[in-house]
Amino acid sequence: MPIDLRAELEPSVARLLDRHLAAARDWMPHELVPWSLGRDFDSSPWHPGQSRLPGHARGALELLLAAEDDLPRRHASLAAVYGDRGAWARWLHRWTAEEQRHGLALRDYLLTSRAADPAGLEAARLRTLCTVRERPARDLARTLAHLAVEQRAAAVRYRAVPDVPDCCGALLERIADDKELHAGFHRSLLDDALLIDPSRSVSAICAELLTAAAGLHPDLVVRPLAEHWRLADRPGLDADAVRHLDALDAFLDSARPAALAPGGPR
Repeated sequence: MPIDLRAELEPSVARLLDRHLAAARDWMPHELVPWSLGRDFDSSPWHPGQSRLPGHARGALELLLAAEDDLPRRHASLAAVYGDRGAWARWLHRWTAEEQRHGLALRDYLLTSRAADPAGLEAARLRTLCTVRERPARDLARTLAHLAVEQRAAAVRYRAVPDVPDCCGALLERIADDKELHAGFHRSLLDDALLIDPSRSVSAICAELLTAAAGLHPDLVVRPLAEHWRLADRPGLDADAVRHLDALDAFLDSARPAALAPGGPR
């Protein structure tokens, strides 16, 4: 009989949620947004010359916000995998609340500092949420691997935005810290999944790392995660897991540093 990984991992989710709540540092977005720069858009319409950010930094922040705006779709897809009760649901709602704070704070900064066109931001949000597109079907192991990779990559991207003023840098660093905590939660869940169902977990991790690798910096995201899990040291792997592991090893052997694009795959 196949292993019910969701049921087997439920105690781990409860334990890791308690750990997360103890480690998470609550923060108030309004304390990191420069409200003193704000002006009424009716009496002072927006124009590009008002931005304090260079174009490349503004573009990076707009891409990051577009990724955050997709949160409702991401929550729905995760709820379909996690279920609607127990520790899984409690974690999902906590994660969603923290992720929503990132988008709210980033939008407040862009509007208050007049770094972006408010009408353009709203049009982009509507496009993100109203575009019908299929998300790849993922089982639980692949979902956890996707989130561990995605959240680590997001932290790297937030810290890579260049040429921002100090107030913006503090906000981006705070969001990146949250992303690291989220990545650590899912990475730790996979630590336990590797003990419960090693072949399935190794295949999921390798497949996700290889799928995401094209848009990620190997030395900042893919390689550290692969080294953390020490996948090659797992005994008794089935043929599919060995095949995935060989493919990942081949990629890491040939990988060269790549440019890091803000936003990135979700």
